[in-house]
Amino acid sequence: GARKDGTTFPMELSVGEMHPGTGRFFTGFCRDLTERHRAEARIQEQQQELLHMARFTALGEMASTLAHEINQPLTAITNYLKGSRRLLEKSQDENAPMLRDAVEKAAEQALRAGDVIRHLRDFVARGESERQVERLPVLIEEAASLALVGAREINLLVSYKLDPAAELVLTDRIQIQQVLLN
Repeated sequence: GARKDGTTFPMELSVGEMHPGTGRFFTGFCRDLTERHRAEARIQEQQQELLHMARFTALGEMASTLAHEINQPLTAITNYLKGSRRLLEKSQDENAPMLRDAVEKAAEQALRAGDVIRHLRDFVARGESERQVERLPVLIEEAASLALVGAREINLLVSYKLDPAAELVLTDRIQIQQVLLN
C-alpha cells in the first residue's frame, strides 16, 4: 500500500464479490501490516537474544564442569610434586639440585594452571550480565509475546496486574526474560 506522503507499507488485501441482482460488485478490505511486521521482527530479535543467552549459559556450565574436572588432577599433580620435592631435599644424589629445580618449576606451573581454573570459575560464577534499569511491565510484555505466539489467532487474551511500585527494576533484561519464559 501507499500512504498520502508517498511512503509504502506492507498490507493485506481481501476482496469479496457480490451479485445483488443489479450487477456484479467487489468489496476490498486493506489491512496495514506495518505493526505486525515490527512485532514479528521484535519477537525474532528477542528469540535470537534468548538463544544467545542459552548458548552462553550452556558454555558457562560446560566451563564450570571442565574447570572442576581439570582442578582435580592439578591438585593431585601439585601434591605429588610437593612430595617429590621433600624427597629430593633429603637426597644426596648429585642430580638432586637440578631435579629439585625442575620439580619446583613444575609445581609453579601446576599452581598457575590452578589460578587459571579459579579465574575461569569466578568468571562463570559472576557472569557477563549487563544490568541496567528496565521497565518491568515492558519486560513482561515482551516475554509474554514470545511465550504466547499465536494466542491472538485463537482469541486468547492475557492481562497483567502489576504493583505500580515495581515499574523500574535493575536487571539483565535477557536473563529476566529467560526466567519469565521458563
